[in-house]
Amino acid sequence: MGLPPAIVIADPNRLVGECLSWAASRRATVAALVSTGVDLIAAVKQHKPSVLIADTALPDLTESELLGFMQREAPSTAVIFVSGAVWIGEAQDAVCEGASALVSKSSDARELVKAIDEALAGRRYVAATAKDSRRRSPDACGFHLTARQKQVVRYLLKGHKAKEIAKILDLSTRTVESHKYNIMQILQVHNGQELRGVVLRHADVLR
Repeated sequence: MGLPPAIVIADPNRLVGECLSWAASRRATVAALVSTGVDLIAAVKQHKPSVLIADTALPDLTESELLGFMQREAPSTAVIFVSGAVWIGEAQDAVCEGASALVSKSSDARELVKAIDEALAGRRYVAATAKDSRRRSPDACGFHLTARQKQVVRYLLKGHKAKEIAKILDLSTRTVESHKYNIMQILQVHNGQELRGVVLRHADVLR
């Protein structure tokens, strides 16, 4: 039997970090627990973890900066964001940019364990509590796609595959697949035909 996967955890609150460590230890070895972006970067370089669990409110590293670093230095490491905010739209946008999972701190430990399992299996995961805080009625509030998501939708409607879109937009295929997954979630569709139907019914979705 091989060694369990290594995890690095970053949270500015030491008590919360220790609770995350306790939950994560059910699935992996916690190689490091840190509280700042600087220490996170050092820990990732030292331990080369399979999974990184990071709070979205690190004092010296934004979600976008963190993902940029991970894509350059540790592209095979799955990133799970945890957020204590009630409104976590910005964190979910970060998931669109390449993170593997998003878990609200209002979730229980089982949600984090599930996110770790999905991340290790190479799948995306957004905890139910996170979905609920983001989900909107399309007719009442609009779809609220990011500019990048709208670009991906346009190419999907033209019949391009994720690998082709990645080349056109100078992104990784993994990032495009993540965009596609989140687009389907936001628009509440399951396939290309349903996606086309939504865009035809709601012409403002790509404006």
